[in-house]
Amino acid sequence: MNLPYVTGRPYPLDAASILKGLTDIECFVFLETSRVAGEENTSYLFLDPIKILTAYGPDDLEPLYKSMETAIDRGYYLAGWWAYEWGYALEPKLYHLLDALRPKAPLVWLGVFENPKIWIHKPDAPFCPLKNIPDIRKKLGPLKLEVEKERYIRAIDCIKDYIADGHTYQVNYTLRGRFDYTGLPSDLYLSLRARQSVSYGAVIRNRKKWLLSLSPELFFRLEGRKIWSKPMKGTLKRGRTIDEDRELARFLANDPKNRAENIMIVDLLRNDIGRLSLPGTVRVPEIFTVERYETLFQMTSRIEGEIRPGTSWHEIFKALFPCGSVTGAPKIRTMEIISEIESSPRGVYTGAIGFISPRRRAVLNVAIRTVVLDGESGELGIGSGITIDSDPAREYDECRLKARFLTDPLYFPHLEKGETRKDFSLIETMRWDPVRREQEVTEGYFLLERHLERLSQSAHYFAFYLDLKKVRRELAEFA
Repeated sequence: MNLPYVTGRPYPLDAASILKGLTDIECFVFLETSRVAGEENTSYLFLDPIKILTAYGPDDLEPLYKSMETAIDRGYYLAGWWAYEWGYALEPKLYHLLDALRPKAPLVWLGVFENPKIWIHKPDAPFCPLKNIPDIRKKLGPLKLEVEKERYIRAIDCIKDYIADGHTYQVNYTLRGRFDYTGLPSDLYLSLRARQSVSYGAVIRNRKKWLLSLSPELFFRLEGRKIWSKPMKGTLKRGRTIDEDRELARFLANDPKNRAENIMIVDLLRNDIGRLSLPGTVRVPEIFTVERYETLFQMTSRIEGEIRPGTSWHEIFKALFPCGSVTGAPKIRTMEIISEIESSPRGVYTGAIGFISPRRRAVLNVAIRTVVLDGESGELGIGSGITIDSDPAREYDECRLKARFLTDPLYFPHLEKGETRKDFSLIETMRWDPVRREQEVTEGYFLLERHLERLSQSAHYFAFYLDLKKVRRELAEFA
């Protein structure tokens, strides 16, 4: 079946059991691939950090990257996060923004670890059933956005004025939502994870502070000297049927507004990666690819290059961080506009989460769809890309759509009080009867192939693992 979008295989890992085993561990980094797609097929658990590296501003630049290089040279892994505002420390023109911010929390938090526990997921492995998803409805308070709709529209109009005056071509405008949560952080992650599988999930704990990320977006991946990025620009709600999915995916892939946003960021990242790469090695092998998730379609592109020998981690982050998909273009001027217009610091949201290995390998996400918990207080960032043609009301609706991954945790209204969701199942009913042919009596399932085709379509829509050979075998045994 030739469809206008790509999908992945969900939930290869029993994350609930893993997180249950970490209940009493006060510091860990769990990087999970709950959607296996292409090279994204590995999950990592980092425990017992030898040391924690932190940084707060430009004065920490040299010590931080020296410590990073030393740890990597000694065979250790680094895993943790980089806040969006770390980008101010990497660019002298933006130092003044950091002076005004005066951060009390670190802008970089990295654990130094020995070998992590690693799971490599096979693309044809069956998915791990989502058993007993926690019911967090009574523990999750309402999400309160820091910017109401009227103020949001004024901010978008201001951004469009900057665009019209030639200061920028596109601005990724974001806002924060805050909420109370009295349950277990791991339960919140599992509930959100059940709603959407992603290739770049993360759970990070540092005592009372938790970071829960359900990001589908790759910031960059490094394998030796090959580097690539897959920015996401373009979001659309999924249809109710496979036919609606096809039409909506085609619409997203060809929508002028979304294509304009995407191509601007592709050009920006080509330039960023080009600053690190050998001449002639930067290319865009994929553009305007539509990826299907449980509730959304996302448009992605892929930019890759071969970095120069001897390139340091400081040089890599200075050229790339933060990802252009969460700033806009041109990057530095747009970051100044963002600092002026947005109501609060972004923190980890739109920064990066991931790991660096001693074998010159790294995978970092763009920290979108990311929740920060501090005790019983939670924060979520939401944003969208603004161009000269943006409709403020439509952009606000897109932000609310993106927030649904928190505000609509997976549950079913028919469940009794306190009951949790059981395994998701597909049901197909069919008739079995004897069929008489030329005085012989045979037995069989009526219209079996059509039933199996319908079952396959349902499985495809829900990204549900279906072993048709096993189904046929069990039907034969049952008969």
